Amino acid sequence: MQSFNNTAQGGHLRQYVSRDTTKRLYREIVITRLYRAHPFPSITSNIPWPDFGVGLTGIQASYQDGFYRVDYTFQTAGSGGGGGGGVGGGQDETYELAGSLTQEPITSHPKIGTMLSFYAKPGRVKDGKVLWKETLENGGTNGTDLDGNAITNANPFANVDSYLEVGATFSASKTVTHRGLNLNLLGIGKIATGSPIGTLPTQDGRNWLYAGCSMQQRGYAYTYTVKFLLSGPGGWNKEIYT
Repeated sequence: MQSFNNTAQGGHLRQYVSRDTTKRLYREIVITRLYRAHPFPSITSNIPWPDFGVGLTGIQASYQDGFYRVDYTFQTAGSGGGGGGGVGGGQDETYELAGSLTQEPITSHPKIGTMLSFYAKPGRVKDGKVLWKETLENGGTNGTDLDGNAITNANPFANVDSYLEVGATFSASKTVTHRGLNLNLLGIGKIATGSPIGTLPTQDGRNWLYAGCSMQQRGYAYTYTVKFLLSGPGGWNKEIYT
């Protein structure tokens, strides 16, 4: 049976449990003490530890109407010693897949060779810019120019210098009640063969780059996060990213 020390000692007037909340992976307890305004209380001495295993995660003091209120926040992992609304140890995983569009130069398009063969002038590229034909011998589109003059067989690539490339990021997080998850730090910046958390989505003709990871501790809960970037068509360059 879990218990709390609610007796007034150490100079405070009153002590009580102001919050006892069960989260998915840990339990959070706030013990509150009330002090007279004078003398100023020593809030870090004689901390009101509960009578079961917890970690102190915060101390907050406030003043109102001649009294100091001090809140001591504790967290415990797993069952918290049994009883009182504890939770079992375990883990929680979340995933996020976010798509995006970025503007890229047309010269980086995976089909640029075909485009140049059919739609570019003999010089093709000058100073990084494609020299497109104004009109085509066959095909193309019909319309008018800015002056209203009729144009036949207009080149659909005329004045095109960029295109929109599809991209995506994939993030996976796991919250556990113990440390030690291997995030493979040495794999950051390399083509991913898998993920330390969950499974990478499959994308035909593309692969993922391991872009980074992080670990955050809150009391007895540890949240690990990994992030990946989707390649363009054909995958990340193996000569650079392996």
